[in-house]
Amino acid sequence: MKRILVVIDYSESFGGGFTYALNMIKFMNDLSNRKLDIEFLFAPTSNETESILSENHILGLIDDLLIYRSSGLRYTFLRNCMKIGEKFRGKKNLINTVKKYSIDTIYFLTPSDIAKECQNVPFIFTLWDLCHRDWPNQFSEINSKTFFEREKLYNEVLRKAVLIVVDSDDLVKKTVDYYKVDIEKIFKIPFLMPSAENIKVNDGVIEKYNLKSPFIFYPAQFWEHKNHKYIIEALSILKRKQGVQINAVFCGRDFGSLKSLEKLAEEKEIKEQIKFLGFIPKEDVWGLYKYALALVMPTYFGPTNIPPLEALSIGCPVIYSDFPSFREEFEGLAQFVDLSEPEQLVLKIQESLVIDEIKKIELITEHSDINIINKIIEMFRLLSKQ
Repeated sequence: MKRILVVIDYSESFGGGFTYALNMIKFMNDLSNRKLDIEFLFAPTSNETESILSENHILGLIDDLLIYRSSGLRYTFLRNCMKIGEKFRGKKNLINTVKKYSIDTIYFLTPSDIAKECQNVPFIFTLWDLCHRDWPNQFSEINSKTFFEREKLYNEVLRKAVLIVVDSDDLVKKTVDYYKVDIEKIFKIPFLMPSAENIKVNDGVIEKYNLKSPFIFYPAQFWEHKNHKYIIEALSILKRKQGVQINAVFCGRDFGSLKSLEKLAEEKEIKEQIKFLGFIPKEDVWGLYKYALALVMPTYFGPTNIPPLEALSIGCPVIYSDFPSFREEFEGLAQFVDLSEPEQLVLKIQESLVIDEIKKIELITEHSDINIINKIIEMFRLLSKQ
């Protein structure tokens, strides 16, 4: 029996990437009962993630890698000891864990820099995007240091990985073009599109957050590249030129751009139209999708993001960034806007937002539970042949 160590180097508070990771973990947890001759061990790197996996009754949960990201004095002390041990004895905590549990393969569910520690053990690496290449030095979070760190990581691990998991055809092509890796070892697994029966909706979100309708919704961390300012600019134009007030609801954790957005909303005299909710429970997010005029996601990074899939699954119209790779994924399912022209969002808000039902069925099929489970099974069968 093969033993696969699944490393989850991400926390819920960091956003949509955790939704992806948790879905994949649940699928693999179920696969343990399908006689695939595979045993999964799930290793979170933070105590926050460990608690969530425990609440979801994930089997095979181990705490050996909590030393990497967990908070508290105990883990700070252990991390310092680990660094000293690495310096003087060359011991890596990941490799010790591999030996301890007789691991055959490591599967990194996120683009983790811990993958650099892999020595003489096959590993699968997940790649979410290559936006540092697409938008170098365009945003504060993709500065020269970040660019260098990502390039160093990807150049080191992508060639060594036995398989590379991506979510779109666009990312397949870019990975081959940028890093000259063999296309045969790149494996596409789409993000999951939630099914209606698995969605828990808080129908009381309007009252809970004292919201005014109509409103557009954007669940995204406050990074510069998420481009919340585009929405603020558009709502300002709509109010100033046409006297129409549409509200916006933003939720997410602040990564440096929140204060500037609050200031911009005040300068544009639409402060009372914008709600900044911070990090909120998932059932509240679903409630906001349900009652929103539309999901508006003017992000620069993609093409596949979790919110458009979630919005479509609950019947919320989607307005998305107009880039070729985004259109390739969502043509007929979303309205697209030029990010250099906020006036386009004004027009889209005023239009009837409709989608192509046939395209939606195709999207649901590609991103369904059964399709993704089959993809995971196919990936591990491919791995067993290598």
